[in-house]
Amino acid sequence: MAAVPQSFTRGPLLGGGGFGRIFAATRREDGAACVLKCPLDGASRENIERFRREVRIQANLSHRNIVPIWNYYVDSDAPYFIMPRATESLRERLEHGEFGPSSLFIIKDVARGLDYAHRQGVIHRDVTPENMLLFKDATGLYGAIADFGHGRRLDRDTPALTHTRQRMGKEGYVSPEQYQNAKHVDQRSDIYALGCVLGEILTGKHPRAFVEDELPQDYAYVVHKARRHNPADRFQTVADFLKAVEDAEHGSGDIDHPSLLLRKLETTLDGAPSLTASNARRLAGMLINHAQDEHVLRGRLPRMSTTLLRALFIHEREALEHLFETYDRSISGELHPWYVDLVAGFYERVFKAGTSRVIQIRIMERLPQLARYDRPHVGEVLARLVNVARDNAALMSLRDGLMRDPKAAAWCAPYLRDCRLPSGIREFIQGSTASELGSTPQQ
Repeated sequence: MAAVPQSFTRGPLLGGGGFGRIFAATRREDGAACVLKCPLDGASRENIERFRREVRIQANLSHRNIVPIWNYYVDSDAPYFIMPRATESLRERLEHGEFGPSSLFIIKDVARGLDYAHRQGVIHRDVTPENMLLFKDATGLYGAIADFGHGRRLDRDTPALTHTRQRMGKEGYVSPEQYQNAKHVDQRSDIYALGCVLGEILTGKHPRAFVEDELPQDYAYVVHKARRHNPADRFQTVADFLKAVEDAEHGSGDIDHPSLLLRKLETTLDGAPSLTASNARRLAGMLINHAQDEHVLRGRLPRMSTTLLRALFIHEREALEHLFETYDRSISGELHPWYVDLVAGFYERVFKAGTSRVIQIRIMERLPQLARYDRPHVGEVLARLVNVARDNAALMSLRDGLMRDPKAAAWCAPYLRDCRLPSGIREFIQGSTASELGSTPQQ
């Protein structure tokens, strides 16, 4: 059991976790409420070393939004540290039903603390609502990040404490790369966790339970970008994440309908000599933020120029793929015949923009499904895409779809007979005559 310094009085046990116990305490000089944390009795040598590292890291960080350490002793087998006692954690606040914009100040405060820690070369690796604590001073409530037990200095680490392939962190908040190998992560893993917590604050749901469609429009892009699978596609600094949150909080200040704002932006960007990454990010942000708006998703998106689609593919690939999948799901029902031509033209531009294999396969599957509308433009687009396709996976997907739907195959056959096709597909198309399988396309 850790000895308590004379300047503090220890109170009852408050709780604990996997590594340690927490006791209530009081600072004698002013009666300030605090807590004393120490390892569990009989803790392993590794856990004691991890506890010591937590103390050393956190004690060397001095920022309003990082919980300070008032007193500590680590040069024994019974180390401890003392820190101020919080009014509650973000987890407790969420459990009481206090979520939504009124709690955004917490994640902004914590982001400021993490931004400072990252600039000092420290990453947290355990950013969760449990470790976001609320304190009160003369200015009111403010948030601070605690528990650097999984923390790590980027310029050095103790190999015995963070093993290769070791997993750490709490399920639902851990980045894909940290889940695979916690030893080789950087600040972008904390940014992923911040995106998860932001989504939870806005919806009141655990990160594995909410979907992006439930997020307020202005914040959807921030959560989406922070949680991208590839670290290179996320915000690269916490400062960037914080600015995006603040921008979303303040809004654009424009009262025009989102589809009109988007059209204005498209016109501006289409006239630019080149599209920068920041412009592409702005465009992707507006699209994702308003993807629930039918005028944006089914009106403006399929009319977007090849230039803008290509810029999105180059700079915001995951955003474009997310938008395409959302759009594709939205047109699974019955369509007006004139709209079918718009769909086909949009899919052609997306295909030629250089999108992923998954999207190209989906386009090759989707276009034959539009055969029932008997629109020549669909067959012409399909033929053009078959001629430019360089991925056999997309062509094989086309073949499999036609084999499942003989009527679609018969309709598509005249458009595809003069195309460059692998022999397996050509033989199938040659056998799909209109007289054998049904109708003929209108020319």
